[in-house]
Amino acid sequence: MYLCKSYIKKMIKENLETVRGTIQPGVLLVAVSKTKPIACLQEAYDCGQRVFGENHALEMRDKHEALPKDIEWHFIGHLQQNKVKYIAPYVKQNQIHHLICKADTLHRYRRTSSGCEQRGGETRNHR
Repeated sequence: MYLCKSYIKKMIKENLETVRGTIQPGVLLVAVSKTKPIACLQEAYDCGQRVFGENHALEMRDKHEALPKDIEWHFIGHLQQNKVKYIAPYVKQNQIHHLICKADTLHRYRRTSSGCEQRGGETRNHR
């Protein structure tokens, strides 16, 4: 189905305004960019959205390269250890630490906690 660009922009703007009107002060609105084309993210950016979430490391990397650099990126979901290198340069330090150190097994935690220390993060005991 083809939707004209002006209609998509209007729809994104209206949706953002609606959501922003319903959230409490101090709540961070993270626009999930999963499966969305870069053009739609750019439209949301043009409407004032600056915080985006992605659940695929390589997609996040590609979107980061194509979009304005003042976007705050959040990785959502499980992150494979071998994918950390793709998002580490532009995701906040404390989020990288949290993602790596919330590993769901002690074995994975032990393997990744040394990486947290190398990046200057603290390691914490997680259960």
